[in-house]
Amino acid sequence: MREKPLKLGGEIPFKGSGLSDWFVVLFPHRGAVGPKSRAFPATAMTYRSAPQSTHLRPPVLGAVQLTVLLTGLLVGSLVPSLLAAEAEVQSRHELLRSGETDARREAALWLGQHATQESVPQLVEALRDRDAGVRLLGEQSIWQIWMRSGDPAVDRRLSEGTALLNRGEFAAALAIFEDVVEMDGEFAEGYNKRATALYYLGDYKGSLADIEETLKRN
Repeated sequence: MREKPLKLGGEIPFKGSGLSDWFVVLFPHRGAVGPKSRAFPATAMTYRSAPQSTHLRPPVLGAVQLTVLLTGLLVGSLVPSLLAAEAEVQSRHELLRSGETDARREAALWLGQHATQESVPQLVEALRDRDAGVRLLGEQSIWQIWMRSGDPAVDRRLSEGTALLNRGEFAAALAIFEDVVEMDGEFAEGYNKRATALYYLGDYKGSLADIEETLKRN
């Protein structure tokens, strides 16, 4: 068989069929390193062509390994944005407490559009603000937050029921609020709206029970 010059860092085939018959020259100045280690000089190394050519393939990842890898990549990409979002919320809390009037109004409005239940205590404090505009926006923002479950499907269903409730169609609204509670048993506003519908339908005991469930979750 014909002699071929060895390329540093290349594969060194030996006669055989398994991957154990292959190794890579990692440290040519020291010689070959691998499962069948043989000493080679640092220069003019040669090898004989094997009758077949095979390339080393990367290991196949199992389902668990792949899940761990992808989860790590996802978390790593999300952490900076989550930290930035939290910093934005905290800055609005600070403005709501001590900013100028326009800044306090803007902070109350922004929190209603973007914040979660964690911002409700700050908005409750804003109900005591010396400015009537801040107080009004604070109240509206509290209701906006309470109306968000985090699940668009649940939120749409709640809005449908609320529209029926406002039109005085209490039985139809109650049926929808039953769906909302079934879809998300931890969503406080689902119980609150169902309590309202039950009250208008004359079921005061049921209404009080749902109010208690609402308070447990807020």
